[in-house]
Amino acid sequence: MIRDAGLYVAPEDQPEPERWHFPTTLVTLIFNRDERAIALEGQSTPQAWVSGPRERMVLATATSYGASLVAVSVPPMVARRLFRGIGMHGLTGQPVIGISDLLGRDTSKLTDASRRDDWRRAVPEALAGLLAAQPRLNGEATAEHAWRTLCASGGRLRIEDLARTVGWTRRHLVRQFTEHIGMTPKLAGRILRMKQAVALLDRGRPGSAAAAEAGYSDHAHFIRETRALTGRTPTAWLGQIHCPLHG
Repeated sequence: MIRDAGLYVAPEDQPEPERWHFPTTLVTLIFNRDERAIALEGQSTPQAWVSGPRERMVLATATSYGASLVAVSVPPMVARRLFRGIGMHGLTGQPVIGISDLLGRDTSKLTDASRRDDWRRAVPEALAGLLAAQPRLNGEATAEHAWRTLCASGGRLRIEDLARTVGWTRRHLVRQFTEHIGMTPKLAGRILRMKQAVALLDRGRPGSAAAAEAGYSDHAHFIRETRALTGRTPTAWLGQIHCPLHG
């Protein structure tokens, strides 16, 4: 259910450096564990907010020293059911949406869990409890299968082959994928492939080898795609990645 989770504490005695976050197919739930301010894309944030799937970089900055956050990334299908069937395309590209606007009073179950010392156990339990109260949505199981299959391929699977795998027409796949995941399978594949290649590069793989392993036609193709999705070349991001590179 949870693809990535982490606790972040800003420095107490120095300005916070810029933290850039990559495009992603995941949905991230963020909980401010105290009253110190956080800004995302220059926008002030509430105590608990959701950052939707995105095809561009997002800049996060702690505007107060010592700010403490818990961030939990979940598959888009999980977020859609948690938020009671909202179309994921409505969250895509939105870096800050108050969770209370989507969950109402149930938000406190998650924020309370995020402030516990054992938050790594408490937050998944709170999420599981909220999800158990929501029925699975029509098409959710097949959309989840499509998303996981695309992720497993590193974004390299052709859309026609993906549609054939899950038993949908290409047109129906694109429509359902967009509704449940928040973007088309083609865009999701581009993001997944680029992040896989950048992750290989970050681990010391030569650029041409990383590009080939991720399925690019050549190194130049990898550079063009990374620049198109992030605004910079792959090597420009090394050492500046502050998000999971697997979804």
